[in-house]
Amino acid sequence: MSPDSPLSRIGDPLVRAATTAPKVMSRVRGGLARAAIRAVGGSCGRRLRIEKGLRVRQGWHSGIDLGDDVYLGRDTTIDCPRGGRLVIGSRATLTQGVFVSAVAEVFIGDDALIGEYCSVRDAAHGTALDGIPMRAQPMEPDRISIAADVWLGRGVAVVAGAQIGAGAVIGANSVVLGDIPSNAIAAGAPARVKRLREGR
Repeated sequence: MSPDSPLSRIGDPLVRAATTAPKVMSRVRGGLARAAIRAVGGSCGRRLRIEKGLRVRQGWHSGIDLGDDVYLGRDTTIDCPRGGRLVIGSRATLTQGVFVSAVAEVFIGDDALIGEYCSVRDAAHGTALDGIPMRAQPMEPDRISIAADVWLGRGVAVVAGAQIGAGAVIGANSVVLGDIPSNAIAAGAPARVKRLREGR
């Protein structure tokens, strides 16, 4: 087809519409969620974007605090019961399939990058061998902190009590059990520091 043909001129706006519509809808979903969060006493900054498939298992409530320009990717799950606290800083990005459970408190700092299919859970079921099934035992929570400018690679699991310092990088499929210092590059199960980030 010639670039000057009538069909070509019609096609260009259609292509633009097809590529911009998902962005528009993510902002529409974000605007509706922002209104809902604020209506129940939570906090939500400007320009929240939400892709399809978001699940908020316990509903929005006053323990939710989202900064400006937060991005929640496709099929994100937020499980934050009332009494729990979830803070997601400005410009943080949660990509596809991320699961965040905040029974006590999960803090995700500004500019954090959470790769696809990461799991961030601040509690686990009790494991006492006392005749009670583990699924029925009380949850044992411990605060998680993921500081500013942290990058979690694909499939990272961050478990109760983990503290990840600012600027750290966690390799794909790692399991973070304890403390990772600022600007460290860590990987493995459990995640161990491999080296520190350097300037260019």
